Amino acid sequence: MITKLGLLFVYDLETATAVYRNRISPDPIFLTAEASVVGGFYAINRRGQVLLATVNESMIVPFVSGQVCSYASFSFFVILNKMFFGLGLT
Repeated sequence: MITKLGLLFVYDLETATAVYRNRISPDPIFLTAEASVVGGFYAINRRGQVLLATVNESMIVPFVSGQVCSYASFSFFVILNKMFFGLGLT
């Protein structure tokens, strides 16, 4: 989830546990769109800057598995990401 204030939140969908959060822009976000070719998203802030955020696929699985306690909820996270974002997680 990306907020209007420029914050990125990633949650475990099964337990609603916060996995990751970070500010991606000091200015309010005006618009976001999926960047399916690179596996991320574009965001445009109030100053007109175009931001591209992508997923480091080699690091996301170890990072999320360390943040999420149960394997079942992690598997659910991976399946939903494949379905909705086309991330190549294995």
